[in-house]
Amino acid sequence: MNYSQKNTKKEYNLPTKTCVGCGSCVVCCPKNAITLKNNSLALWLPNVNLNECINCGICVQKCPVINRAREKHILSFYVAQSNKANDVLGSSSGGVFFTLAKHFIKNGYCVVGAVYTHDFRRVHHIIAETENDLQNMRGSKYAKSDVSSIYRSLMSLAKQGKKILFSGVGCECAAVKILLKDYLDNVFICQLVCKGNMSPLVLSCHIDYMEKKYSEKIVSYTMRYKKKGLGSPAPAYEKIIFSNGMELCNEYYKTIHGVIFASNALLANVCFNCKFRGNDSVGDIVIGDYSRYQSFDREKMGSSLVVIRSEKGKKTFEIIKDSFFIQPIYQKNLFKTRFFVGPKRPWLLNTKKMARFISNGSYIRAYMYVRKFSHILRIQRFLQK
Repeated sequence: MNYSQKNTKKEYNLPTKTCVGCGSCVVCCPKNAITLKNNSLALWLPNVNLNECINCGICVQKCPVINRAREKHILSFYVAQSNKANDVLGSSSGGVFFTLAKHFIKNGYCVVGAVYTHDFRRVHHIIAETENDLQNMRGSKYAKSDVSSIYRSLMSLAKQGKKILFSGVGCECAAVKILLKDYLDNVFICQLVCKGNMSPLVLSCHIDYMEKKYSEKIVSYTMRYKKKGLGSPAPAYEKIIFSNGMELCNEYYKTIHGVIFASNALLANVCFNCKFRGNDSVGDIVIGDYSRYQSFDREKMGSSLVVIRSEKGKKTFEIIKDSFFIQPIYQKNLFKTRFFVGPKRPWLLNTKKMARFISNGSYIRAYMYVRKFSHILRIQRFLQK
C-alpha cells in the first residue's frame, strides 16, 4: 500500500510497493518525520510519523521512483580492460572503475563507493580522498548497500564546492542525482550494472555460518576473486582468509551464498521491474561485467562493459581511454545482458518461506530449499535466455 497523508490542498504519497529503499526521503524531511523500517528481508521502506509530518511534500519531490528522469542520452558502447594486469586481477571485471576512480582522485575529486563493514556482514558507502582509500571499493558485493548514511556528508561536500564521483547501482545513482541536482556540474555519476539488490541478511548469515564452521574470525573476504591461469571466461571465486591464516577459495556459484544469490529468491521485489536499467540508466558512465566477450578477454582475466550516457561521460572516457584495451560493440549485442535485462522471478520457489528462513537465522535451511529445486531452476534459466 502507498502511504498517504491528506490535507485541504494536496495529497502526498510515498510509494512502498515500488520503493527502492534509497533513503532520500529520510534525509530531505525538514521535521525528521521519516525513518527507514526493515521489511522481512531487512530491505528498507519509509515509515512516516504522522504526528511530526507537516505535509510539505519535499519527500515526494526527492523520491527517484516518482521523479524519474526521462531524458535522451548519448549511447556509446565499449568493452574494455585495463592495460595494467594488476588492476584487472584486483577487480571483478576489467578494472574500469578502479582506473576511473584513480583519475578522479588525481583531479581533486572525492570518490564515493561501496565497501564491506569491518566484520564483512554488511555493505555501506564511504567517501575516499586517496588512492589507498579506493582499494576496499573494488570488487562485486552482492548485498544491498546502506547508502543513506552518506547523503548528508555528500550534501555538505557539494555545498562546499567539492567535486564528487559517486558510484552505485541505478536506484542509488538516481537518488543522488535528485539530492544534488543543484550541484551536478561538480558531480560525476558512475552507475554499476546490477542484477538486483539482495537482502543484506544473506551476507550476514553467510559470514556467521563460515566463522562458526571454522571457529575462526574472517579477516578478508572477496566475493569474486580471480585465479589467474584457470582459463575461465567468467572468473568468480569466493576467497576467505581467517585469523589463523587459513585460506579458502571456492567457485562462488557453488558456495551457499552463490546458490541463494543465483536463485533470485531473496532479491528486492522492485528489482524484477527495475526503472533504472538500459535506456533508463542515469549514470554519466555505466559499467558492468562483460567477461563473456571471450574474443576480447585477454588471458581470460575479465572485461567490462562501458556505456557512455552523457557529454560529461564522453569527455572523461576520451581522457582515460589510453589506459584500456578497448573495442566498440553494437547495442544489439547487449539486449540479453544485465544492462537491458533484469532478473527473472523464481516461479518455483516460495520467496516468503525463504525470507522466514533467513530472518530466523535458518541459513542452511534456505540453502537446502533452493538446492531442492536447483536442477529445475537451471532449466528455467536456460529457457529464459
